[in-house]
Amino acid sequence: MTRSQSRRGRARLAFLAMAILPVMAWMIADATVASASTTSWSLRSSAVPVKNSHGYTMQYSIYKNASGASVYITLSRRLASGNHPTQSESFSFSLAASNFSCTSTLASCTLNTGTKMGKYGKINQKFKASAAASTHIVRCKDQSKADAYTTRKGHTGDTFTLHTYNTFFGGTKGTLTNAGAGKLPDSIPATVAKNVHFKDCPSGGGGTPCFTGFNLSASATLSNGSFLSFNAHKSLSKGNATFSASLFPSSSKTAPAGITRSMSVSVPRSNFTVNSAVTQAHVNGNAGATFFTGTTNFTGPTPILSGTTHCKSKTSFGNVGGNLAFHFDGLSKITLGKRTASLGKTYKV
Repeated sequence: MTRSQSRRGRARLAFLAMAILPVMAWMIADATVASASTTSWSLRSSAVPVKNSHGYTMQYSIYKNASGASVYITLSRRLASGNHPTQSESFSFSLAASNFSCTSTLASCTLNTGTKMGKYGKINQKFKASAAASTHIVRCKDQSKADAYTTRKGHTGDTFTLHTYNTFFGGTKGTLTNAGAGKLPDSIPATVAKNVHFKDCPSGGGGTPCFTGFNLSASATLSNGSFLSFNAHKSLSKGNATFSASLFPSSSKTAPAGITRSMSVSVPRSNFTVNSAVTQAHVNGNAGATFFTGTTNFTGPTPILSGTTHCKSKTSFGNVGGNLAFHFDGLSKITLGKRTASLGKTYKV
């Protein structure tokens, strides 16, 4: 072998090393994180109509990891009139991991809540795939694996019974079921997913974002133990205002269910006004009729200044008062009344 041939050979070896080593590093990194990976499964149904319920839909989902599982059922409707407010009632239940299982290919899954829903009913449904599985790999900037996300579409069938105990849905138990001439369809479109999480990608930095706008918040614990919250928000200069209200019944009274009632509406920004000193505000809830009615006014002292070098907030802690009320389906009108509240303005500097 001549000296020039030897030099060319060493060059080729160096080139191959430069090409192969990054790939080997990638493979080693993937093998390392695979040994410490965690797996979770989920099922999410499409929203399906609830018969004879003034436009309500029902959607449910399940999430499972090594420590257990949870099922979430949400009933919601949107008014066709006015500014189209929405309203929902959500139920959540804790399950054992064994209550939900899927085959390795996600061709089929079984959900059987057993007695975990208590007086609220039972779900015993099977998922059958109607399409091939699809897998998406998420990688970090260094190309190491972060997640492998596999999904498969299909339908769920068999029994589904939820006693809402909301007379708005009929009867004393407000039962929603697909049994007999029930209010729910027998077959519900759904998607199952399996996520293998390998690692958290390093943060890209960039600092904390500054979410600007005006915000009014008020909350109270009601005489029956329920927790009520109200929020009004709008941007600093343009766009609609948003009103939202949530009601959380006492968990000691609803166990084993966690129940949340909520409503929201997007309205012209003139229905939420704030003075330049950020000490007074007015909310016209009638813009969200018929779920919201009435008005409320905020009055507070000189605001407190806080924030960072690029994002500041002025916050006044005072009170709201008025006849702003929330009309949750199946419940009596709930009036916000006089409550402690905060009014804030967040802006960039």
